[in-house]
Amino acid sequence: MHPLLIKIKPQKDMKIPALFDNGKSKVLDIKPYLSLFKPFKKLENEALFRKVRVDYGGHAAVWNDEIDLDAMDIWEEGVEVKDEKEFS
Repeated sequence: MHPLLIKIKPQKDMKIPALFDNGKSKVLDIKPYLSLFKPFKKLENEALFRKVRVDYGGHAAVWNDEIDLDAMDIWEEGVEVKDEKEFS
């Protein structure tokens, strides 16, 4: 079983730092997803991108009813960070 999301905070550079329940943090760059998945193209709208939240239970990052990203994808594709300033 993969770790669950606790907190996520969008950044202006289309990156999302994510804090997991095992105490580790990872940052995922969303830009590559814009061309891979049609619904993600809408995240070019900064107002929508900033609406990201952790779903109930911590299994995904969710923007709206059609755009979400599984916590496992963030865990596997994200780059581990040690600096907690991403969440301050």
